[in-house]
Amino acid sequence: MIEFIVIVESGADARTATKLAERILMEQIDWLEPELIKDIFNWSGLQVGTEHSCWSDVTKIIDDAKDQLR
Repeated sequence: MIEFIVIVESGADARTATKLAERILMEQIDWLEPELIKDIFNWSGLQVGTEHSCWSDVTKIIDDAKDQLR
């Protein structure tokens, strides 16, 4: 599975961005069928279990990740 990290302003932006990306992928990859997208591509945020991350939270997310490495 190919994972894409989605960093946006809001949930609505995430839905718009992922649908637009899926549309572009469908146009560019001849063999890609709509029902295959969910099995090949995964859209997520920077943190495990999230669907997207917000720009305003990125610094905190990075700092939290650094703290976990220590």
